Amino acid sequence: TILDRIFEYTMMEVETSFRRIYEDHFSLIRMINENQLPLPKALAGVVEFVLNRDMTRLLEMEDIPVDRLNHLVEEINRWPFKRDKENLDFIGGHRINDLMRRFAKNPEDLGLLEHTAEVLGLLQGLKLELDFWKAQNIYYAIGQTKYREKRALADKDDVAGRWVRAFEKLGEMLRVKVV
Repeated sequence: TILDRIFEYTMMEVETSFRRIYEDHFSLIRMINENQLPLPKALAGVVEFVLNRDMTRLLEMEDIPVDRLNHLVEEINRWPFKRDKENLDFIGGHRINDLMRRFAKNPEDLGLLEHTAEVLGLLQGLKLELDFWKAQNIYYAIGQTKYREKRALADKDDVAGRWVRAFEKLGEMLRVKVV
C-alpha cells in the first residue's frame, strides 16, 4: 500500500512535468512534426506519454465526450509514436462492453445506441485490437428481439428507422450480423 501511494505520487509528478513541457513547447513540437523532421526522443516521449494518459483518462470516464474523443484520436494519429496499445486495447474494449451492457438494460435508448456506435467508430481510428466479444454477444441478443421489432416499424416511424440504422452501423463495427 505504501509503495502504491509512493508510485502514484511519483507518476502524478512525472505527468505534471511532462504536461508542462508539452504545453509550453507544443508549437515547436507540432511544427517539427508537420515538417516531417525527426522529433528528438525526449520530446517524442513527452508527447507519447501525455497523449496516452489523456486517452486513458477519457476512456475511463463513464460518459465519454465524443467531441473530446474525436479531437484526441485526431491528435494521436498525427504522431508517429507507438500508442500504449495493450492498455488502450484493454480499456477501450472494456468501455465498449460497458456501453453495450448499459444499452442492454434499456435497448430503447437511441441516444446511447448512437453514442456507442460513435465511440466505437472513433476507437477504430486508432487501429486498436479491442476485445469486445461480450459486446458482440449482447448485440446479437438484442438483435434477436428488439432489432426485429424496430425493423418492422422502421418504414412508418422515423425514430425506429434511426434506431435500425444506428444498430446496423454498430453491428458492422462489431462484425456481427443479425438476420
